[in-house]
Amino acid sequence: MSEIGERPPLPPAGWYADPQAPTGPTGRRYWDGTGWTGHVVADPVAAVPLKAETTPDGQQLARWGRRLAAYAVDAAITWALAAVLGFPLLRSMIEEYVDLFRRSVDAAESGGRPPGQLDIYREVYPELLGYAAIALVVVLVYHSFSLRAWSATPGKLLLGLRVRPLEGPGRLSWSMIARRVGSTWVLGIVVGTVPVVGSLGGLYLWLDGLWPLWDQQRRALHDKVAGTAVVRV
Repeated sequence: MSEIGERPPLPPAGWYADPQAPTGPTGRRYWDGTGWTGHVVADPVAAVPLKAETTPDGQQLARWGRRLAAYAVDAAITWALAAVLGFPLLRSMIEEYVDLFRRSVDAAESGGRPPGQLDIYREVYPELLGYAAIALVVVLVYHSFSLRAWSATPGKLLLGLRVRPLEGPGRLSWSMIARRVGSTWVLGIVVGTVPVVGSLGGLYLWLDGLWPLWDQQRRALHDKVAGTAVVRV
């Protein structure tokens, strides 16, 4: 039978939260079984995941700023090609918009009904659809054949970038190219031409372009779909 006032057993020797820390437990102090010693260690800090700097086999990944510069070069080239090939449609659309603007002004001055959103779509949509088809073909040919021939578009070549499979160096397959181009331009351009929901296409392109800023592997959404990575050379 225990005696009244008997002391509880002392804890075994080991590392415990430091009771002598000035602002609460901020580390661990060693207890030798009879008393606290002067041996103190800091609590382990949880590792913070950092962005990868290289592919799994060690090739340097491209930073977002350089990718953006390459994208701007490619966009300028494809826009110019599409504008030249689709100039008659562009001119027709501009004339339609000018006419709609004049009718809106006349309606405001006379108290009549101005053209509505559906009127604009009905008059401009055929030319818009035709121009979007031309732009889509230009983009598909430009990106697909450049990636197959050089593993890079002209903009990426200019900025010292290449596109390769994530898991190892090698030439891009047609399947990878189709998924990469399709998940970017086909989706963005096609959705962008649909009335009412067209803004979703633009939103997707913005999200896809900004994704490498926070992605741990610096990859855009179309990289993930295709299994590719953009690297420095």
